[in-house]
Amino acid sequence: MFDIGSAVVLGLVLTGLVTLARTFVEGPNKSRIVAGLCLVLSVIAVLLVSASDFASEQVVLERSLDSLNVFSQLVVAVLLAGVASGIWEGLTAIKNIGENQKVQQVPTPVDFGTPR
Repeated sequence: MFDIGSAVVLGLVLTGLVTLARTFVEGPNKSRIVAGLCLVLSVIAVLLVSASDFASEQVVLERSLDSLNVFSQLVVAVLLAGVASGIWEGLTAIKNIGENQKVQQVPTPVDFGTPR
């Protein structure tokens, strides 16, 4: 049986990771800094949660976060950064609806020599 929820999450992760990689390759310096901070903060957050008392309650693919080794926790952190990047991309697209085609309004010239 095909699980549509897992497919949606996988698609979001892949979209986010591609966006994150594209930001590092093609983005301006400010975007690169923000993407790097998101990646570092997601690693820190996952490692902190895995060391806490609540790690046994955080379940990733039917395994608790405290039972994963450090490398698996890093993979989870990168996937979380990809999901966050994908969500941010979607919110930015929704926010920019209607703003991508700005019409430049040219003022109509006024002819003062024409009698009315």
